Amino acid sequence: MTLLFENYRFRLLWIAITLASLGDIVFITVQGWLTLDITDSPFWVGATMGMGGVGMISTVAIGGVLADLLPRRSIIVFSGIFRAAALILLTQTIFMGDVQLWQILATSLLFGISDAMRAPAHMAFVVDIVGEKRVLSANAANFVGLGIAGISAPLIMALIVNSFGIGWAYIFIISVEIISVMFLLNITAIPSLPTENNSRNLTSPYKTFKQGAVYIFSTNKIRNLIILALASEAFGWAHVSMLPVLARDILNSGVSGLGYLQSASFAGFFIGSFVISIFSDIKWKEIITIVGSAGFSILIIALSISESLTLSLVIIFAAYCFGSVGEMCMATLIQTSVPGHMRGRVGSFQAFAWSINKLSSFYMGTISGLIGVQIAIAGSGILMLTSLIGVSRNILGSTSNELIYDSEN
Repeated sequence: MTLLFENYRFRLLWIAITLASLGDIVFITVQGWLTLDITDSPFWVGATMGMGGVGMISTVAIGGVLADLLPRRSIIVFSGIFRAAALILLTQTIFMGDVQLWQILATSLLFGISDAMRAPAHMAFVVDIVGEKRVLSANAANFVGLGIAGISAPLIMALIVNSFGIGWAYIFIISVEIISVMFLLNITAIPSLPTENNSRNLTSPYKTFKQGAVYIFSTNKIRNLIILALASEAFGWAHVSMLPVLARDILNSGVSGLGYLQSASFAGFFIGSFVISIFSDIKWKEIITIVGSAGFSILIIALSISESLTLSLVIIFAAYCFGSVGEMCMATLIQTSVPGHMRGRVGSFQAFAWSINKLSSFYMGTISGLIGVQIAIAGSGILMLTSLIGVSRNILGSTSNELIYDSEN
């Protein structure tokens, strides 16, 4: 965490991304609750998040190419402005009392497109600012920021919705997006492109993307890490879109219970991230990736069984502790195992995995509507565990056996 004090550019980026994450989590939570309120349908709750996946998956390849061709800060800034503009349009209809389902779906689609632009640029921009040797520390700090945002966002959402109405939750999201952009604009004297790509001799977006895809699929370690990232988002994290349904129909706890679930999950995320931030580097990243992912999968299955709010809070806290550690080490392995001029395109495959997570909301909503939300969540955890077993051997093939500890970081 000392990186935040040592590198002012990273400190500004961290604040900007943490604020954007705060807005993201409030958006996901309030979108699901708004959809459930006007449709009373688990399917449409899933479809609302799924539309974000449609937007992301349809444009993520473009986002990866742009991150290797254009100034990365500019892409992140544009994404924030785009999101704020989309939210303003939806918020107007909410205050007019005439919000329609298609408007909610359209806003989720636009958010997905902006995510596809922002995510590859952000992942590559972090390495530009801190260098490869500090990527784990930077990722740990970013995950801590996400944990802080995740703990506070659901509680803020519940407080605003209960006290002032759902429209004001969207006003809050717009405000943090604008503030985030202001911090980004203060990052000066930054590298605009990786040094390996200064000639800009990439002939076309298609060819540029193809080069990245060939590199990934011909590199065993990266290929299996990307497969694990896809499985994690398609199955492991698929439960997120169904938390509103779980809170209302199984735990009987309403919007406040949903807020508690979200906050407990990100409290676990925060603790796991903070523990990793103690280390300057970890040579056992492969092993920790596997153990973290396995623990997360098993605990998500346990969450599906629980019908007690208190027990569910404990389980989801522990699950996200394991999940954050596994995700952080996996992301660091991907970022540091590729050449600098490929980071945007490889990052786009990670972002593609995130879009799969949003698309998984379609099947989660369908299964929940037909046979129950508990079965849907249990099934997703089992599929994640099965996928993990399939790729573990290839990922562990390059494991080192040394842990470097730095008490000052």
